[in-house]
Amino acid sequence: GGIRDQKHLWQPVKEAVARWENQYRELHQSPRSEPILSYQDGGDFLIIRERRLGEDDLNHRLKGSSRKIYLFCQQNRPLRSIVEAFPAFGEDKILSFLSMMVDKRLMFRENERYLSLAVPSKGYARDP
Repeated sequence: GGIRDQKHLWQPVKEAVARWENQYRELHQSPRSEPILSYQDGGDFLIIRERRLGEDDLNHRLKGSSRKIYLFCQQNRPLRSIVEAFPAFGEDKILSFLSMMVDKRLMFRENERYLSLAVPSKGYARDP
């Protein structure tokens, strides 16, 4: 279509991006300007906190193998390496967990590669 049609088609996208930018800006200008998606590692459990604008924070608790897989995916990992690192669980069980994390927007998936999105609440340790 012509330029007029293209502008009409893209208008909802532009509006959604503007809303997201405003929410992002507001979350980062709040008195507690912490990461929007962060985690605290309790050793055998992990608490992932999702800050939300105008709503209570969401807390997600992972324990045991779920915690280990989530932390393993702090680096972009192909499904095959996740399955190899956690052979006791089998591909189906791991895929189910990964899909749930992607659906909750706690992980990102692209071409069978997975990345955990939460950052440590205290920041990453710096090399000396």
